[in-house]
Amino acid sequence: MKTEQAIQTTQPNEEFGGQDSVEETVPSLGDILSQERITQGLSEQDAADKLHITVHYLRSIETDKYEKLPGDIFARGYIKSYAILLGLEPQDLLEKYSFFNTHKMQLAQAESRIREKRKNKRNMPWVILSIIVFVAGFLGLWLFNSFFAANASDQSLQLQLPIDNYSAKQAVGFKYYDNIS
Repeated sequence: MKTEQAIQTTQPNEEFGGQDSVEETVPSLGDILSQERITQGLSEQDAADKLHITVHYLRSIETDKYEKLPGDIFARGYIKSYAILLGLEPQDLLEKYSFFNTHKMQLAQAESRIREKRKNKRNMPWVILSIIVFVAGFLGLWLFNSFFAANASDQSLQLQLPIDNYSAKQAVGFKYYDNIS
């Protein structure tokens, strides 16, 4: 399965005096390498053996799936070695790789930002619900403290009132009650 990169160029349209977008298809780096290998009559196994890499890595390069390679430095080295093996200009192919890699990173960053926005939007109802529950809990505790705590202190005063004369003397003092009786 061959992959192709589409590059859009703008060329003036003299008939309408405006700019029209014309799409050209340029073969990708992997396509160039694969086509050149086939024209030279090399099999995947032969090319992989001459490059001292696995067939899996060779297929990854030819299908532009560089994420399957060990790293960027290795990918650049493999591409350079592959270009030299096939008699192609390594610098041109490395520039294509850099363009492809930069474009791919920009797309990944854009997708990452979109995912982050979706995640934030998905969490928004939970944040609002948490704030409402917190405010309701705080309001409930404040109301409980304001009304029920005041009623409880009134009830405790009523329970402390003296029931008989003896406890009244103890609560206020003997001298005051002694004078009254």
